[in-house]
Amino acid sequence: RRGMRNQEGDRMEGLRDLMDRLRSRRQENLQRYNLDSMFDDIKERLQSIIQQEREGIDRKLQETRQEAAENTEVDPEQKQKLLEMMEERANRSRERLDNLPDSPGGMIKDLSEYEFTDPEAQRQFQELLDSLKQQMLQNHLQSMKQQLQGMTPQDMSGIIGGADAGGVFH
Repeated sequence: RRGMRNQEGDRMEGLRDLMDRLRSRRQENLQRYNLDSMFDDIKERLQSIIQQEREGIDRKLQETRQEAAENTEVDPEQKQKLLEMMEERANRSRERLDNLPDSPGGMIKDLSEYEFTDPEAQRQFQELLDSLKQQMLQNHLQSMKQQLQGMTPQDMSGIIGGADAGGVFH
C-alpha cells in the first residue's frame, strides 16, 4: 500500500500514491474539461450578441426616423413608406430574435442564417464562431496526438507499410 524500495534504493509507488495521483489527475481533467462552464460562457456571449443586436435595431430605426424628419427634399408620402418598411424590418428582426431556440447550438444555427442589423453584433458573433472552430480544431488535434502517442511501433509500421512511395494507401 505504501510502496517499497527496490534493490537500488529507488522508491516504488504504493497504492496510496497511485490513488492520490489518480485523484489529482481526475481533478485536473474536470477543471480543464468543465463543459458546464464552457456552455455557460457560450450562452452569455450569445445573450450579449442578441442584446447588442436589439440595441442596434432600435438605434437604426431611431436614426431613420430622425433622418426622415430632417430631410425636407423627400416627399412626405415616400418618407412614410420608408419608415413603415424600416419598422416592419425591425419588427421581423425582433421577432426572429424572440423566437431563437433556448439551446446554444440552436441559437448559433439560427443566428448563422440571420441578417444582422448591428455591425458590432455581427462582429461579436463571427468572433464566437471563430473561437468555437478553433476549440474544435484544437480538440481534434489533441485527440489525434493522443492516438499517435498510444501507437506501438508495429502499428506505425502497419500504417507506413500500407502506403506506396507516393504516400498513397492501398
